[in-house]
Amino acid sequence: NDRIPMTDNCKIVFEVENLNNASPATVSRAGIIYVSQSDLGPEPVWTTWLKRRTDHAASRDVEADMIGKCFDKWIKGPELFDFLMRQIQTVMAMNDTVFMNQVLNLLDGQLNKHVEAGEILSEIAYKRVTLFAISWAFAGLCETDMRKKFNEKLFEVVTAAGDAAALPTVAEGLTIFEYVPDIEDKEKNWISWSVPDWKPPKKLNFSSLLIPTLDSVRIDFIMTIMGQIPR
Repeated sequence: NDRIPMTDNCKIVFEVENLNNASPATVSRAGIIYVSQSDLGPEPVWTTWLKRRTDHAASRDVEADMIGKCFDKWIKGPELFDFLMRQIQTVMAMNDTVFMNQVLNLLDGQLNKHVEAGEILSEIAYKRVTLFAISWAFAGLCETDMRKKFNEKLFEVVTAAGDAAALPTVAEGLTIFEYVPDIEDKEKNWISWSVPDWKPPKKLNFSSLLIPTLDSVRIDFIMTIMGQIPR
């Protein structure tokens, strides 16, 4: 029951998912602003991100325009979020704003080296990295069957938008999750994930051994590019 005195010019804003555990005393003393997800949606999140691309350099407006068109054609137009929320089951519940933030983080991670070098990529390259970001942000938390379902929907949406050339050439039985845009290639051509050969060290310490697998390679790549984002 301690009270912390604050000066008149000090304001505190708490953003919470719900007030399920708030006491009546807290509720009675707080001004509550409720914004419905259906009214707001994730569009302001990506719109703000696109507008801030020019903070890096004025030339990034070209980049923002190309990525923005992808969002309009693949997410907003076909209501991809509605499909995600209604038809796709993830292992962890998240709202659409969090999903969209993950898309933008994955884009930031893939594009960071090009921003630092002042490079503008081709339209097809931006489409490929955007597809990768949408795939892993939306269905990275899904089991295999749900990933396949999302993959089918994504291919349907992108093909209907006339952007089939940006999709990877997927072998039978595989999905977009088996491919990654080549981080070293400016055109971001799709390549298959490759697991490096593991050579046992001369001195074995079993507690520190990490044998690479397909999943560990994917996780390492995503964590590496996300860790390079300037904060």
